[in-house]
Amino acid sequence: MRTVKAERLLAKAADLGSQLVVFPEAFIGGYPRGSSFELTIGARTAKGRDDFRKYHASAIDVLGPEVERLAEMAKKYKCFWLWV
Repeated sequence: MRTVKAERLLAKAADLGSQLVVFPEAFIGGYPRGSSFELTIGARTAKGRDDFRKYHASAIDVLGPEVERLAEMAKKYKCFWLWV
């Protein structure tokens, strides 16, 4: 789970005195930047469907446990985090 890496980065940022830590939009959910999922207007390949299925399976709920864990980490390291 990427929250392990997030905690390491939050701890390091806090050690350096950061109060705000910014993560890329897809840091936790893992959106495959640049992927078209082999989609063309009106059609998608079997590989594209499989790629999207894998992406969807790795997505997180905004009100889910991953975000809750990030909130706990921010409190622990006395900083704020956001996705952009």
